[in-house]
Amino acid sequence: MFKTKRSNIDILLQPGALYNKQNGIVLPDTIRDAIYLAKALGERYVWVDCLSIVQDACSEEMEITLRAMARIYASADFTIVASDGNDADHGLRGVGGPSKNRIPSPQSYSHLWSAYPEDSKWASRGWTFQESLFSRRLLIFGSAVSWMCGRCEWREGIHMLRCTEDIHTTEENEWPAERPHLGVPMGMMSLIPTIPSLGRWGMLLENFSSRHLTYEKDARAAFAGATEIMNATFPEGILYGMPKFFFDIALLWLPKDFVLRREGEPSWSCMGWKDGIIDCLSAWYPFYANIFRDSNHSSDWVPIATLRSVAEYRMADTADGIDAGFNGFYEYQAFRDSSCRQLPTGWRRHRHPNGDYFTNILSSRKYSFPLPGVSSAKRQIHTPSAPVLHCFAPCATLTFGCTVTCDKTHRMMMVLCNGEEMVGNLTLMCNIKENIPPHGSLCELIAILAAETSLPERVAQRGWPIMSFGKDRKLLSSTARSDEGGVSFYNVMWIQWVGNIAERRGLGIVHKEFWDALEPEPREIILG
Repeated sequence: MFKTKRSNIDILLQPGALYNKQNGIVLPDTIRDAIYLAKALGERYVWVDCLSIVQDACSEEMEITLRAMARIYASADFTIVASDGNDADHGLRGVGGPSKNRIPSPQSYSHLWSAYPEDSKWASRGWTFQESLFSRRLLIFGSAVSWMCGRCEWREGIHMLRCTEDIHTTEENEWPAERPHLGVPMGMMSLIPTIPSLGRWGMLLENFSSRHLTYEKDARAAFAGATEIMNATFPEGILYGMPKFFFDIALLWLPKDFVLRREGEPSWSCMGWKDGIIDCLSAWYPFYANIFRDSNHSSDWVPIATLRSVAEYRMADTADGIDAGFNGFYEYQAFRDSSCRQLPTGWRRHRHPNGDYFTNILSSRKYSFPLPGVSSAKRQIHTPSAPVLHCFAPCATLTFGCTVTCDKTHRMMMVLCNGEEMVGNLTLMCNIKENIPPHGSLCELIAILAAETSLPERVAQRGWPIMSFGKDRKLLSSTARSDEGGVSFYNVMWIQWVGNIAERRGLGIVHKEFWDALEPEPREIILG
C-alpha cells in the first residue's frame, strides 16, 4: 500500500499529486472512496494515517505525532469506518463516484442492537483502538451504513432513533460515564476525567489487550494517544502503562487467559504481555471503591480491603533512594481513619453506619477516600532508558503444590506450600498445562503489598480470582480464622531470573501469619 515517506514527500506536496498518473501513485480503494466521500459531504480535509504521517520519520517526530493522535481524532468532524472487508482495497461501496456498487442486505435492518461494528476486523485491530475511543462521531460502512455520535445513532433502513440516554444514567450537562464497549457513546475520552480514574484506565487496558497487532513492537505506539490523555489525570504520570500514583494496586492486574511475553516491555507491566486479555477491573476491585458504577449501595464506597505498603520503588535512571512519585494514594487513603484532618480542597466527608464516604464538588460519585484533582497532576509520561525498576521488598521462598481451578473464573492456579501446609495460591502468566512447575519445586516470591479484609467471602463473590480455589474453598476457610473473622494477607509476585534481572511470572496471595513466620529478607532487586 502506498505510504508517505521522506523519499516522496516533495512529490506529494505538489497540487494534484495523488491523481497525477505520471507519479505512479495507486491509492487503495478505501482511501480513494474516503477522499471522494469527504468532498461530496462538503469537507475540505481528510486525514489518512498512511498519507498524513511520514512513515519513516525520525523517532522524535513520530513520537510527537503518535501522542497527538487523540487530539486529531477528537478534533475531527467525524471518522469514516470501513468495517467490511479485510484490507484497504475493499472500498466504501455505494458512495458514488469511482466506488463499487453495494447491495444492502434486508437482514441488516431486522435488528436494533448497537450499530458499533464489534465483530469486524476494524474493531479487533490495535491501531484502530483510538479511533472509536476519541472520535466524536463515526460514519460506519458495513452491511448497512450507520452514524454514531455521543448521544444517538442512526442506521440505514431503520426509522427508529436509538439514544444512549436510554441505557446510561446521566446528569444534566454530564457525559455518560459508562458504556458497554468502547463505541458507545462516541468520544468517551474527548472529556478528561476531573478526578484520577483508575477504573477508566483499567477499562482502556483491558480493551486494548483484546486487540491484535501485526507487529508487537507497535503496542506502545498504538496506545500512545490514550496514554497521553490519561497521563494528565494521574499525579506523577504513567509508567509503562501503570499509573505511578496507584502503582501497588496497578501491579495486581491478572491475565484472563494465558499470555506470552512481549519483547522490549517490562514483565511487571501488562504492556509486557501479549496474546491474551488482561483483567484489571476485577483484580483491582477489592482495593479501590467505586471502580465500576454508582448504585447508591454502600458496596460502592466501603473498601473491601485496606492496603499497607511493604515495597519501595525507584526508576533505573533516578538517583539512589526512595522515589516519592510512587503510590501517592496511601496518603489519601489515610483520610479514612483521620476524621480530624482537614480534607483536600473540594472534598467533603459523609458519615454512614457502613462506613464514611467522600464526595467532591466536581462529581456526584461516592469515594472511599479523597483524591487529588487533575490540576495537580504532572503532565509527563515516564519513559526510562531501560524498562526496569529498582525494587526493595521482602523476599521469601515457598514450594509449588498442586493445581486448582477458580470457581469464578475457571482459571487454573498453583497452590503455594510451606512443607506440607497450604499457605497461598498463585496465578501464572504462562500456560499452566504446558509449563506446570514440578510439585515441590521452589518458588521465589516478593511481597508487593499487605492487605486486610473483614469480608473474605465478599471478595470471592466479587470475582477476585486469587481469593478462592473452588467449591470447597479450602484456602478461604483456612485464612478466615482470625479472632475478628477477617483475613490478613500479602499480595506476592513470583519472580524468575534472566541474568541479573527478575521477571514477573505469576501473582498470588500468602496468608500473613505464614508469610511472617518465614522471616522474609528485605532485598533490593531489579525488576524488568
